[in-house]
Amino acid sequence: MPQLDSPISSNGPMIPAMMARIRKRYFLFPFLLLTLYSCHRAPPLHHYARGGSVAQMQAVLGQGADVNGVDESGNTALIYAARYGEGEAIAYLLAKGADVNKQAQDGETPLIAASYGCDAKSAEILLAHGADYNLLHQHGWTALATAVVQGCNDSIQPLLAAGSDPNKEIAEGYPPLILAVAKAHTAIVRTLLAGGADVNYKGSKGITPLIVASHKGNLEIVKMLLNSGAAVDSRVIAGENEAFRTGDTALNVARRNYHSDIEQILLAAGATE
Repeated sequence: MPQLDSPISSNGPMIPAMMARIRKRYFLFPFLLLTLYSCHRAPPLHHYARGGSVAQMQAVLGQGADVNGVDESGNTALIYAARYGEGEAIAYLLAKGADVNKQAQDGETPLIAASYGCDAKSAEILLAHGADYNLLHQHGWTALATAVVQGCNDSIQPLLAAGSDPNKEIAEGYPPLILAVAKAHTAIVRTLLAGGADVNYKGSKGITPLIVASHKGNLEIVKMLLNSGAAVDSRVIAGENEAFRTGDTALNVARRNYHSDIEQILLAAGATE
């Protein structure tokens, strides 16, 4: 089970190993593979979709290419266009009958690809054509969770407006708000809270957004969560390790990590010893 606490960087607050592992395993490697494949072995339609060459796509389709044809990994041309933010190519493929929800072998959809690429306009086009924001990547990730981890605040807003659940857990058991807090994406935390994210969401372990923010030492996010009604004395139900022990509160975690500024804010908010 991925952890929220292990340091991988000495620059500022520690970045959770869970986030690093997710970014590397679930997103970076497939992205590099898609880039290499599209440069050397992609079907012509996919290659032109990646580059946004509508005239060339028109020619290839005119020669009989399948608009929903796939590469060896099951990626459609629409996924290629969405990943690289080629809005005109996306609109053209959809007009030609491209399946907006066709998933690759790893579960990636055009909407998840657009969310990875931080292209809000592409996401809006896909959503307007019926893209399903509830479809999952093979590791249990939605388009919203992908956008959160990538730091794509502009892409999050159309997903929430379309009805994407801000409290839907990923496979690891964490909601988007905790992912945003763990990644220190302050603007995204604000967007998720405004979009209905539960500030006191505990999950099965009882690790709340406030506890994670107190561990990371992010004063601005701690204040934001408290102002949004975070329960100051909520306790961890099932500890993960030394960072999040069973029975821990945000105050315990802040003290253990020598975040005296956060400790004072929590005490002022009514945290008990």
